[in-house]
Amino acid sequence: MNIADKIKPVRQAKGLSQKEVALNIIIDASQYSKIENEKMTHRLLL
Repeated sequence: MNIADKIKPVRQAKGLSQKEVALNIIIDASQYSKIENEKMTHRLLL
C-alpha cells in the first residue's frame, strides 16, 4: 500500500476536494492530484 491508497479515502471521508487539501498543505492542486493518482511523489520536509 502506498500513500495514494491512504490519502484519497481519508480526503473523501472528510468531504474535502483535492483543491481544499492542496490549499491546506500549501501545494498546487495539480501537484496534489498527481500525488493522489500515483503520477508523482512528494517529499515531506520535517
